[in-house]
Amino acid sequence: MVCEMMPRGDLYRLLGRDFDRQYSWWRRGRGVALDVARGVLYMHSRSPPVIHLDLKSANVLLARDFTAKIADVGLAKVLSRADTKVSLEGTFDYAAPELLSGERVSEKADIYSMGVVLWELVTGESPRNRQLRPVVTGEGPPAECPPAVAAAIEACRAKDPADRPTARELFELLAATPAVPRFSVGGGGGGGGGGGTGGGGQASSGTVGAAGTPTPGCGGGGSEGGKSGEDAAAPQSGVGGAASGEAASTGGGGGGSRAPPSVFG
Repeated sequence: MVCEMMPRGDLYRLLGRDFDRQYSWWRRGRGVALDVARGVLYMHSRSPPVIHLDLKSANVLLARDFTAKIADVGLAKVLSRADTKVSLEGTFDYAAPELLSGERVSEKADIYSMGVVLWELVTGESPRNRQLRPVVTGEGPPAECPPAVAAAIEACRAKDPADRPTARELFELLAATPAVPRFSVGGGGGGGGGGGTGGGGQASSGTVGAAGTPTPGCGGGGSEGGKSGEDAAAPQSGVGGAASGEAASTGGGGGGSRAPPSVFG
């Protein structure tokens, strides 16, 4: 088995020492968000769907080229019905209300968690006791994100699962947001910066067909410099298996302007 190394470590630790905000929305944050949303869409597009149930920044690993991949699928469930009932699992600050109360859950539980991860990327802060401060919106710095992203965060964290977007709706909304700040006077845009290095992890990868139907595949290269994912016309992702921040699966050649994100546990 050939395994891909994830030398930049997990997103939680990267954000904790991201003092110059290299992972802000206007820099690398949008690309990371698109990668994670693409991975969630891949899982939810399976037949039957797969729900992660413990999606959080500590379970997002970054490759050398800043591609983000979802890890630690140890709690994942395959939905054999429209929804399912599970015991209390996941991480408190990221868990959907229905998961905490022991009610039946669906793919929308992952969408709630995705809203918290988006908030972390936008603010650079960690959730505490499920309390998330309002984000500062605008068309560029010093605002933290565009208004549409702030609205997506709130929609993802709706108490009623029916009010949350689907994985595809969320991915398409994020893909439609501007890749660089828009300024009312003059030009210019935000550039990418360097990222921190962190503990290792290993990832698997795969692809999604151009027609929108996910198919297993091999991951590939990707350009250095934190490309923001504006090439994501069709979701791409993959699946593997591991736990505790280390994940392994089949790697491989590939190519393209950006390595596909993975889901592995």
